[in-house]
Amino acid sequence: MHYTITLIAFNFLRHVDYIHYNPIKHDLCERAVDWPYTTFHRQVRDGVYMIDWDGMGWDGMENDITAEGYGE
Repeated sequence: MHYTITLIAFNFLRHVDYIHYNPIKHDLCERAVDWPYTTFHRQVRDGVYMIDWDGMGWDGMENDITAEGYGE
């Protein structure tokens, strides 16, 4: 059961990352913080993201969200 909850939480967080990275991917802005129509600002305020978040994973490795074609 714990594994399933962890996997669901991880999957949810990956989707949230994708949503925040999408404007960057489509050249609408250079950084997530530059996009005004996002929950990113609230999540920075709440300590969920660092203001300089750039789409890199928590482990410093490039996420699938930054890979070409993800989610398209």
